[in-house]
Amino acid sequence: MVEHHVANVVVVGSSPIARSRIIFRMKLSDYIFEKQIVVGLKSKKKKEVLAELLSLLIRLKKISPRSKEKIISALLARERLGSTALGQGIAIPHTRLEIVKKPLIVVGISKQGIDFDSLDGEPVFIIFLILSPKNLEGVHLKILAGISKILRDKYFLNRLKEASKPKQVKELIKVQEKSLGR
Repeated sequence: MVEHHVANVVVVGSSPIARSRIIFRMKLSDYIFEKQIVVGLKSKKKKEVLAELLSLLIRLKKISPRSKEKIISALLARERLGSTALGQGIAIPHTRLEIVKKPLIVVGISKQGIDFDSLDGEPVFIIFLILSPKNLEGVHLKILAGISKILRDKYFLNRLKEASKPKQVKELIKVQEKSLGR
């Protein structure tokens, strides 16, 4: 069997059928950029914080200003299915949309806590907002799984909450991924 490495993708085999089996070796840190990390979120409610995080993506020209309301609507529709605030101060709001061209992750850290309708009734301090293209369900699920995996460690969560700079958040994520063998 032949393995061809392309970035973080491994193509197994050489026949057209074998080449179609793509195995992703995904690292979250490849999707999380310092410019897309907000430490010290100002908003205190779910819809407001989603708008704050999307405004950052607009400033970075990752999404268009016209798409903001459509994305917020899609995120809130997903929230109505069940809160993405998982407890322990964590929320992972996410949606897949045709207007999104590549996976985007925005990390937000709140010092005062956010009312996010959490399953445990507690405020949220750490948010990983994920936007993915509609046609990349597998990648979207791998990103969700990767985030869920790194957030299982309470020590890591406390360090994220205490972070004071985006660079610190990015480094903590990279170290946590490495410790998990990712």
